[in-house]
Amino acid sequence: MNRLRVVCGFLFAGLVFGSAMAMQEPTERDAVPRGFRMYLISDGRIAEDAKKKANPDKKAPSKDESIHYRVGKLHDPVTEHGLATVLGVFVRSIPTEEADPILKVLKFQQDLAKKYRPERLGAFMAFLALEKDFADDDTRYARMDEIKKLSDAAIIPYVQTGLAEGKLADGSVPPQVAAWQVGAEDAITFVLFHRFKIIKRWSFKSDALPTDADLEAIAAEVSKVVGKVR
Repeated sequence: MNRLRVVCGFLFAGLVFGSAMAMQEPTERDAVPRGFRMYLISDGRIAEDAKKKANPDKKAPSKDESIHYRVGKLHDPVTEHGLATVLGVFVRSIPTEEADPILKVLKFQQDLAKKYRPERLGAFMAFLALEKDFADDDTRYARMDEIKKLSDAAIIPYVQTGLAEGKLADGSVPPQVAAWQVGAEDAITFVLFHRFKIIKRWSFKSDALPTDADLEAIAAEVSKVVGKVR
């Protein structure tokens, strides 16, 4: 009888271990390589705090109380959004004209973030416009002003914009940019990730920027992911 119990115990343990191994099977998707540090220029979600302030029945959180108030500081949107679905966009230039394709992409992000707000879709655009480490690049102040004017004019609720190093003076790519596989010649890179797993990546060179069909394909992929979240 005791021998039977031992055998049954081993069989049960084997079944449990086998199930656990199946459940822990590695995914085919790549894990997010790391966070991404950028100087946060704007965060449209703060506008929601302002709306609450305008309503006497609701108390708006102060700068210190609001979890969203990271503007004017170095910030990591990847870590902040946590397990939510996020569409991050990395661009190498700051638009100066209304017809610039980057503005079209920014509006595209805005529309998606607004549409999928209930599903907590995160959206950020990192402008890789510095050639030195942030603290050492004296051009950062001018770049900050350019991005702030752009962000204020575009009125981008729910989309974070930030400034970071792109391609260094010696032609090399900073470690965090390389980790996210944003190539030195990539003008616009989209990265869709969920629960810290990369779902899909799209990269575009300056001579082949995203078309309407490309944006529709990206929107369809976002819809698939957030559809599973609902």
